[in-house]
Amino acid sequence: MFGLKKLFLVFVTLLSCNNLILAENYGYSGMSKFNVHIDLSALVSLYGGSFSATVNLERHLISSYSGKTNLYARGGLGYAGALAIAPGAAFGVLGKGGLGALTLLTGSNKHHFELVCGAFMGISDVSTSKDTFILPVVDVGYRYQKPGTSFIFRSKVGFLGLGIGLGHAF
Repeated sequence: MFGLKKLFLVFVTLLSCNNLILAENYGYSGMSKFNVHIDLSALVSLYGGSFSATVNLERHLISSYSGKTNLYARGGLGYAGALAIAPGAAFGVLGKGGLGALTLLTGSNKHHFELVCGAFMGISDVSTSKDTFILPVVDVGYRYQKPGTSFIFRSKVGFLGLGIGLGHAF
């Protein structure tokens, strides 16, 4: 079985080889090439809930001609889970794993709209058979990241709940 650590290493290696991924970068936005950030999110309701805590690495892929839209590839490791409760039944997954996603940033200067789409694949800690699970990662949020500086603040809402994140750009 191809382990999550090996999968993450392959993803990071591909991200670091930007010349192999994209031949041309049309616009220069002044945004950082690499971002590292920690994200926490949670959601609690009468019908279940979700939770995630991840450490992420983003690699800038391409910018628009104007530099106001940027696309990043994102990989990360962490812990996530979801629980659904219905009358007479309950289903839940919880465990460590990795994620892969694309992040689209739009905006100018230091205020950005962020859209993240991808998946979290994990190994369940709640079952004795160590089943694998996949959770969608779909987030819409706000990112404060001034071009040329290293501080990143994120706030988001998504499938895994309301969340915040702090990071470093380089």
